[in-house]
Amino acid sequence: MRHSSMKNGNWSSYMPYVIGEIVLVVAGILIALSINNWSEDKKVRNLELKLLSELKEDIEQNRSDFDFNIELREQAITSLETIIQTIEENIPYSDTLDFHFGNMCNISTMTLNTSSFEAIKSAGLTFISNDDLRKSITNFYEVSINYLEKIEREYEAQQLTPRWTDYLLNNFHNTALGESSTPNHYGNTIKDSMFKELLHMSLYIQETIKDNYEAMDYQASTIYSLIDLELNPDK
Repeated sequence: MRHSSMKNGNWSSYMPYVIGEIVLVVAGILIALSINNWSEDKKVRNLELKLLSELKEDIEQNRSDFDFNIELREQAITSLETIIQTIEENIPYSDTLDFHFGNMCNISTMTLNTSSFEAIKSAGLTFISNDDLRKSITNFYEVSINYLEKIEREYEAQQLTPRWTDYLLNNFHNTALGESSTPNHYGNTIKDSMFKELLHMSLYIQETIKDNYEAMDYQASTIYSLIDLELNPDK
């Protein structure tokens, strides 16, 4: 019929066939593109789930580090408060205080596994399709962690710790941080304004760091739950 229409010059009869062939070709192209896009989307989603699964494992590990640091900070806070109370109430020396003297300036440092987050950054944070999850991850790793590291590094390690080290060397003996330390002259030490200043400064920094660890642990818990929903949507 097509050849007959062309031979007779009846183009109006031939046009439906032309249009039909064009429609079939376009439909075939669109279907092929759709299948290709679906395949690419699936690859991207699989990569996203893989990265999120690895991040979930890291967060679980990092939360254990938070718990460890929170516990050590709480112990130091208890010792600082005990010594401050001893000074305020002018309590006589007893060797039970040596533990608190050894623990009063004990510090810990955050040790986090960030390899999965770095992998996500390399792939592009846009890989995380859930907006709330992406924002939570970014805020956690690039704001909260950096802020806490700055406090530990600049205020504690670089400023407070050197002052404590000098003071302990000059005024204490049998010092084993985290275990025990004995003042050379208890009466003079508890009256020393420098000692009191170090105690209150340490208490403030220890409480600040502990509060930040607890806040980060809450953030990590939220991220963990959001990732779990992405990995197990039917759960």
